[in-house]
Amino acid sequence: MPLAIPLVWTVALVVLPSAALGRANPLAALGPFRRRLWAASAAVLVMLLTGAAGAVVALTSGLFLTGFLGGLVAWAWVGITGAALLVWWSRLLAARPHGSARSPTNTRNSTGPEVITPSPRS
Repeated sequence: MPLAIPLVWTVALVVLPSAALGRANPLAALGPFRRRLWAASAAVLVMLLTGAAGAVVALTSGLFLTGFLGGLVAWAWVGITGAALLVWWSRLLAARPHGSARSPTNTRNSTGPEVITPSPRS
């Protein structure tokens, strides 16, 4: 049972950013492992270490900071580290491989939105 928790965290943090980008195929979430194996593996390792540290934080905050303050510290840890890991994994998912150019179909200026000015009437 304790090994199921990190497995669920890993699957959730890998699949959620893919679903947020609107990809219907859940296997598209494995793209970072094909493009950047070491970065994705490091993200999973950091995620597992953060989960272990989170268990220690929850246990010690429940032991030394009882009541509302202990719960606040534990849930703040879970929320902050979970958000940081989601941002990291989302960047890995959206990143292009090294050396790849922009898509030729995307011709929009990357500095901002296109501004269309009306032509003067004669």
